[in-house]
Amino acid sequence: MRKTDATDRSYNARLIEAENAVLEWAVEHGTALRVLVWEDELATRAPGALEALRTDFRRVSDERRTWAPNLGTEFHRSLEGDGRTAMVPFSISSEPERTWRLYDVKQILVVDDDEWRYHSTPDEAHVRNANLRGLDATTKAELRESVRSLTETCLLARSDLHSWAVGERRYELRAGTTCVELVIDDSTRSRAYDLEAIAAIEFDETDLTAVVTWSTPDGAASTRLRRRLDRLLGRHRPSELRFPDAETMAAVRESLNRISTACEYDVRLRSRR
Repeated sequence: MRKTDATDRSYNARLIEAENAVLEWAVEHGTALRVLVWEDELATRAPGALEALRTDFRRVSDERRTWAPNLGTEFHRSLEGDGRTAMVPFSISSEPERTWRLYDVKQILVVDDDEWRYHSTPDEAHVRNANLRGLDATTKAELRESVRSLTETCLLARSDLHSWAVGERRYELRAGTTCVELVIDDSTRSRAYDLEAIAAIEFDETDLTAVVTWSTPDGAASTRLRRRLDRLLGRHRPSELRFPDAETMAAVRESLNRISTACEYDVRLRSRR
């Protein structure tokens, strides 16, 4: 989920809409739903949601809990029959304040017998995981369809989030708070860069490097003060990536292509001539 700019006030609402779309899919293909909440905060900010939990869910005893007792109140509900009715406590339409859905609902877990099907930490935008193991092609297609029409939302395969190392420098593609990030970690510091700020990556299979071109000279830095501060602190955007072998380079390039397509990033991938 991406913010359109730093003052994007619709971000939380779109984040909730995206999660609820996937959660609706998950409860249709699971056998039980567990949720961890701050009960006192819900009583103040979303009393309707709390009432639905108390009415339609069962409070989990300490010895049967998934999460530690000090982390909040845990509720459980069977999804046998009409799983969609389990979505009632997560609706934001009837509450004037929406942030409770991100900050007072602490954990969501859908299980399918002995297999977990969906897990989320709502206030961590990158902790939203769907497990497709054992599902048929039609069910997987239903998941993709559930988010197809949503703004700034994409599904990523965990297998495309590579990590690799060359010497003391480690690279990683990871799901960040607002977009996929390229993380570069060396012996002195770790930096994360928005993948959508990259204009092009040119791969050289001979020396196992790739030249990175950014959409602006200073990446996502948009103000003169920010650019000066970045230069002062040595926050230069990397111009080159390195790979340990041809197989890793090829795998990362294929994953970058799939990520760019799925998330609609305008990143051009090409071979150096």
